[in-house]
Amino acid sequence: MHFTANFRRLGCVFAALLWLGAGGCARLPGDTLAAAASTPAVLTSRPSETPPVQATASRPPPTPGSTPQPQVTPASTPTRIGSASAASPALTQTQAQSDSKAPLLALNFDVLYLRQGSLVRWSHVGKQLDTIFGPSEPGLSRNFEAETAVYPGEVIEFATDARQRRVIAQVNRGVSANGIGLYDLLLIDLERSAVRTVLAETRWISRFSLSPDGGLLAYLHATDQQIHVLRLDGEPQPKSIAGCQAAAGGDCSPVWSASGKYLAWADAQGVWQAQAPGWQAVLVSPLMLSMVDIDGSQREVQVHAGRLVWSSFDRYLLAEVSPAGGASRWLAVVDMRTGRADAIPGVIFPAGASLPAAWLDYERLIVMRSDPETRPGRVLVGVWQIFPARQSQTLSLQTSLELSSDAVEFADLQVIANRFLLFRAQDEAGLAGWLGRLDLDYRQLNWTLPLPGATNSAAWAPDGSGAFLLASPDIGLYAPVGGSDVYDLRAWFGEELSRLVWCQVTGKAGSEGGE
Repeated sequence: MHFTANFRRLGCVFAALLWLGAGGCARLPGDTLAAAASTPAVLTSRPSETPPVQATASRPPPTPGSTPQPQVTPASTPTRIGSASAASPALTQTQAQSDSKAPLLALNFDVLYLRQGSLVRWSHVGKQLDTIFGPSEPGLSRNFEAETAVYPGEVIEFATDARQRRVIAQVNRGVSANGIGLYDLLLIDLERSAVRTVLAETRWISRFSLSPDGGLLAYLHATDQQIHVLRLDGEPQPKSIAGCQAAAGGDCSPVWSASGKYLAWADAQGVWQAQAPGWQAVLVSPLMLSMVDIDGSQREVQVHAGRLVWSSFDRYLLAEVSPAGGASRWLAVVDMRTGRADAIPGVIFPAGASLPAAWLDYERLIVMRSDPETRPGRVLVGVWQIFPARQSQTLSLQTSLELSSDAVEFADLQVIANRFLLFRAQDEAGLAGWLGRLDLDYRQLNWTLPLPGATNSAAWAPDGSGAFLLASPDIGLYAPVGGSDVYDLRAWFGEELSRLVWCQVTGKAGSEGGE
């Protein structure tokens, strides 16, 4: 069946006409910012030849008692921004620790990250590292108080609340007498510097999420495939609210709304929602999208959803969707009041790629995309407005602009102060990357920075002042926004890093290793 291919052609042509019809055009400056080589901590030279990798959407349980290794898949059709002559710096290890630490001294926030099975925090107040929890005895940092029995173990994954005040960490406890892998879930209070076990010696929990206020934990238990809600204050009593039949490309990940009143997830039946305080599961949308075939006929097509992102006012979900068995991904907006789902016209990206979109406010979102077939060397940036009362298409392109670029993949979009769009991009060969900042008021790109080869992710500071990046293989980098340097942090953060998160709450901090 040629539906997917035909839809792609029609979508690309329609999107190009629609985006350009809104007017507005800006071009990248002719010269991108080259990385300076003034200190040994700055990365310089040519792009790395190592292709990029991205973490897969689903994570199987690790081998009990061993350090879990993240699964990766090759990134598809990455992107490049800037002139063809712009050189991207290659990764070189710094020789001077004082130089590599220099950008850390200016940070306004703490940083949490995983390193070789340990949860580590960089304190911007104490200007030092503290291993909060890890596999080495005694496991817990002496700067934290254990409120229950806490046993050392490898931290596999962690999640934070909206303010990064609380952290849930999943810890590998080894195997039971009959060979079953066991895990603990720890609640780490960064304000109080306290830790307690909320679930002890449980089986593998494949997905979990902390509510915005840190009071509730939602998780998917791999053994029973049930979505559970656990109240963290008081005696923990997990409440099973629904089963989840994961669809191809989906993982049943529970996602909290901004207020914490609603919990959403997607499975083979569609998009579900549960509401406080009863948490009764309701199928909100079966995800039927209206599509136009090559002969002009219109039909309803059921799609499956993968990643979900709430808007700020608890009504809309941005969803990554695909037809059953389809390799391409589309973007759709789901109205959680009415159950209606509408696709954003012409936005098609490969499976495994990051979402090329972000919410601008509660009913507007911004999308970055390239169209090498119809608009080679151009990147289209559009702001889409939701009009829920419309009977036909509820999404309308309000503003758009065009950037001169060879980019084909965009990721880690973040909007600062409803004005600046920060993003990460990579070239088509997957060998070089860039960071950029787009001023939406002046409709121009006012900062770009070549990166040291392929990068897997970018975590932007809450105020947009910088970005922590993970480069293959699991090396931490830091880039101040507006500057021309990329700093290699291996001398201070170590290697084999994952899951870098900015933290706005500061607690007590000691030296590395909790000493």
